[in-house]
Amino acid sequence: MPSLKTHSEYTLIQFRHFSLQLQTVYENRRSARISLAKHKAILRLPLLLSTPQKEKHLDWAHNWLRKKLETDPKLLNRYIPKNYQTGQKIQLRNREFILEVIEDVERKTAMGSLKSNILVIHLPNGIDAFQKHKLCSTIISRIMSSVFLPEIKRRVHEINKLHFNKEIKSIRLKLNVSNWGSCSTNKIINLSSRLLLTPQFITDYIIVHELAHLVHMDHSKRFWDLVRKVMPEYEKAEQWLNKHGEGCNW
Repeated sequence: MPSLKTHSEYTLIQFRHFSLQLQTVYENRRSARISLAKHKAILRLPLLLSTPQKEKHLDWAHNWLRKKLETDPKLLNRYIPKNYQTGQKIQLRNREFILEVIEDVERKTAMGSLKSNILVIHLPNGIDAFQKHKLCSTIISRIMSSVFLPEIKRRVHEINKLHFNKEIKSIRLKLNVSNWGSCSTNKIINLSSRLLLTPQFITDYIIVHELAHLVHMDHSKRFWDLVRKVMPEYEKAEQWLNKHGEGCNW
């Protein structure tokens, strides 16, 4: 008897020179729905479909995804894994770092370290391009966050002293792809390490945005009036993020 519980199947869709993972979720629903997540596509289908019905929906999903990726180069770049290689240079905030990527057949976990300006990454041998990208980006983000946190903290305190004069208990810099920053009710400011990949004007805007939440913990008119008072041209930063923010990833 077919299972009536929600369950998933995973397949790969070949597109040009890379593969996109498709997660097919069978659940209690009446219609099909497809969406694009961070690292995969998700197809949601009703339970108890016949084999011909499943194949029909899968064909539809494949065609929809190919058309979507072909017509939106910006979206396509999200799913192409970066190929980190030895000798590659990373330019951040007037500093240059050089990658040394070592794949070791005996290694089961990944690790990284910074020696002068050489960023050394050790990876298990035989991992695929998406695994390599994920491990390298996580390590690079962690190390760069450690390097630049003092600089970011200085800038946060500088802007706070000039415009807000609010208590800040902690400032954290870590990889976050769902937002650029957050401010908690206990006065902890979290900033995404992706801001290290943005121009200073954008970094300052993200900082101003989170500091303004120390005054107004919402996105009310009063909040935006305060942001505008501190940064009259903040809308230009919003426009820049809408246009280029997707590309600011490790």
